[in-house]
Amino acid sequence: MKGIRTLHLLRHAKSDWGDPDLSDEQRPLNGRGKRDAKALARYLERHPIVVEMVFCSPALRARRTLEAISSALPGSVSSKEPALYAATADQLLKFVRRHRKVPVSMLLVGHNPGFEDLARVLLPAKQAPAAFPTCTLATITFEAEEWAGVEPGTGRLAAFLTPEDFKA
Repeated sequence: MKGIRTLHLLRHAKSDWGDPDLSDEQRPLNGRGKRDAKALARYLERHPIVVEMVFCSPALRARRTLEAISSALPGSVSSKEPALYAATADQLLKFVRRHRKVPVSMLLVGHNPGFEDLARVLLPAKQAPAAFPTCTLATITFEAEEWAGVEPGTGRLAAFLTPEDFKA
């Protein structure tokens, strides 16, 4: 029997576009983004997920989203990962495959359109999400001994949570 690998994709919470002088990478979360990220943290405290490694885009909005939920991810090791900023689905898949056997579960915190496109690549067409809103957490599992064995269309969508799912 093959091992199970679990990939969590978290799109950053809603960002603030109010300051036109800020670079895209420096945009912070807006009020809704902060509320959604805190709501996700509360949801994860009630419904924990196992995450060994967290890789986060260096963009401020992604880092702030991760900071909001980090207390709900005990035992995970986080790393700022420049390769996740503005990455395409192909670049993201190469990043995932690069990790070989370790870890068994990982969380990527980043951006669209890459995350939405990656989910469409990894999942069978019937399971692929039509959209990937801000502060959405998708959990995709694979039967694979190592990440290098993850192939397009072989994932199973174990969970797909949008802010509406964890506000209650």
